Amino acid sequence: MKATKYFLTLFICMMQLLAYAQNFVSNDVVLNWKKPITVNTPSGSIQHYLQFEHGILQLDDNISKPHYSAKFEVSGNWNYDVKIISTQIDLAEDVYPKKSFENNFIVKNYIAEERGHYYLLIDVLPLQYNANGQLEKLNQFKLQCDISTKNKFYSAQNYSTKKSVAHSVLATGTWYQFATNKDGMYKIDANLLQQMGLNTASINPKNIRIYSMGGGNIPELNAIPRPDDLAEIAIEVVGENDGVFNSSDYILFYGQQPDDIKYNSTTKLFSHQKNLYSNQTYYYITTDLGTGKRFSSQASVSSANTIVTGFDDYQYYDEDGINLAHTGRTWFDANNFDNTLVRNYNFVFDNLITTENLHTRMYVASQSVTNTAMQINFNNASIGNMSFPPFTPGYDQPIANTKFLETNVNSNLSSNTIQLTYSKNPNIAGIAWVDYISLQARRALIFTGSQMKFIDAKSVGVNNISTFTVNNGGAIKILDITNPLEPLVQQGSVNNNQFLFTIATDTLHSFIAYNSASFFTPTLIGSISNQDIHAQIINAPE
Repeated sequence: MKATKYFLTLFICMMQLLAYAQNFVSNDVVLNWKKPITVNTPSGSIQHYLQFEHGILQLDDNISKPHYSAKFEVSGNWNYDVKIISTQIDLAEDVYPKKSFENNFIVKNYIAEERGHYYLLIDVLPLQYNANGQLEKLNQFKLQCDISTKNKFYSAQNYSTKKSVAHSVLATGTWYQFATNKDGMYKIDANLLQQMGLNTASINPKNIRIYSMGGGNIPELNAIPRPDDLAEIAIEVVGENDGVFNSSDYILFYGQQPDDIKYNSTTKLFSHQKNLYSNQTYYYITTDLGTGKRFSSQASVSSANTIVTGFDDYQYYDEDGINLAHTGRTWFDANNFDNTLVRNYNFVFDNLITTENLHTRMYVASQSVTNTAMQINFNNASIGNMSFPPFTPGYDQPIANTKFLETNVNSNLSSNTIQLTYSKNPNIAGIAWVDYISLQARRALIFTGSQMKFIDAKSVGVNNISTFTVNNGGAIKILDITNPLEPLVQQGSVNNNQFLFTIATDTLHSFIAYNSASFFTPTLIGSISNQDIHAQIINAPE
């Protein structure tokens, strides 16, 4: 039998498919729950989690949670309201850390287009806390899917999913590749273009285009849509109006780091996920496809009901240097606690709001045949102690003992130090590693340096319209980078060295303020050959 038949059978078993549905109710969905499972997570911790047959595990704040996924073919690019009905609910064994779930079952849905067909993709997290704080699980339910009239395309970074293309943008023309490794404003001048191999004397700067998939991890689940091809990003080309790229002309663009930063509206906390495959985000430049995309403007509105004078800053130390198990996705810092038993980790928050708590998280692993401990100090004051039992090696044992610490701290300093001190028997081998340390703080909205990102979760609310007051902002520009591939030049006014602008903040917005003092420089990679994976026809083996 052909391999394609096996694939089709598996696909039908895993996904429900309903041809050309509009308003509809699914058949009964029955979740067959298993006993709790214990694993090593990618963060290095030992985790217990619940799972059901054919469930899909997804990482959320380094916690493995089981999800139900369904796929229905529909008649067009409609917006759907999806609800779970006819539910049967039982109490579940609560093996998770506190605040792991919300007080309702989470249902998400997206519309995706695949080769001319539209699909409604549904994701259900079937665990919730009830009014008494007990964990509950869905045993059985139906999906009620009601159509509305608005388009709703899934976007991992707020850019629209487009129709699948027949050919890659890289299929024709001359292309050059470069990379970024942190979020910020990047500059490409004539000298850098010439180093790439471009003859600046022969190009029309209005035809400069830059493409990318953006930063962060591409979704691992095939059921989650993702951009079909490289997307053109909006840029600024200073001096392009004369049609000549002069020695004083340059390109400005917003570049991204490869890691993901996420906000949890329930816990009010940020978290990060390291990019598992790259330390850089890649970009591609060409001058062969006509006039390129440029920054658009975003107007400032009036009648604010919220004033913003502070913002959230999230920083983390997470160095992937050693894989203890020599397999999987769990990496730790190679700067271990063996001969060196005390290590300091510094975090700088300019214009810290000292009246608000800072929040820290950290994961640590230890190996020793005797009891060991890790003392944690914040600015020389103790904030916790991790005790590790003796490590027992074995094929059915975790590769190391792990501990997680999460707590609030206070500070009135811009420069803050988290100090870890490992205690072990000096006559017996023992070693510890840090997975990551994060620190979240609130800062006053005062422009510092040559560029500064800011995001304010407190500004978000139903019908909120917020005025952002950026102090020391008399000579800055601001981009709304909520969609990092299509930044918007934020309009505003300057008064007494303050840049003020007002926008609706019913959703979370990200911004970057910058002046002309200095910009980051991308890493050059060089010219690349044409490629057209979209046009390839892949036949399944016999």
